[in-house]
Amino acid sequence: MSESRKLIMSFNNNDEVIDAYMLYQKAFNAKKIPERTFTNSGEIYVMIDTGDEILLKPSGDVGVEYIDLRDVVHEVQFNNKNDFYSAYDAIREEAQDYSLECFDSRVSRSVFITDKFGFRWKLSITVE
Repeated sequence: MSESRKLIMSFNNNDEVIDAYMLYQKAFNAKKIPERTFTNSGEIYVMIDTGDEILLKPSGDVGVEYIDLRDVVHEVQFNNKNDFYSAYDAIREEAQDYSLECFDSRVSRSVFITDKFGFRWKLSITVE
């Protein structure tokens, strides 16, 4: 991840932070970064790595140095069809909305999906 791009996801409470971590771990095999995961004033902050480092935290001030993923579509690219469908199935389980697929010149398949927390994802399989 580039140092200039700091991503954040804000949730309503600690329970949602933990639930989101478990969902993203299942969907993207997200790894918790222990040295950047902490509790502050009873609030849980979890830093995960999905290819990009993303801070999961309870709601509140995001800070100008962060990009709030609630405001953008976050793309995750896959090279493996099984990983793509595993992520799709995990996120789709309680998704708010999703499109089945689209095709473009850069990828063989893309899915736009809004997870149960309202975050929008573009999951893509690269052309082999």
